[in-house]
Amino acid sequence: MDLITREFQSIRYISGPLIFLEKVRKVSMGEMVDVMLSTGEENRGQVLKITEDYAVIQVLEGTS
Repeated sequence: MDLITREFQSIRYISGPLIFLEKVRKVSMGEMVDVMLSTGEENRGQVLKITEDYAVIQVLEGTS
């Protein structure tokens, strides 16, 4: 199975466990993602919403 890796660095803002990314393309609703923190730690997340202007990802672990 081939996995596709894409990297986005267009964070608009963060609110609790939600990350808002600007101008994200080629993502799907419900898609599971890996979120890499500035510390190098990786957390799982899920795409909750996609519009023309932004996408919302909910980080599912490590937000406390």
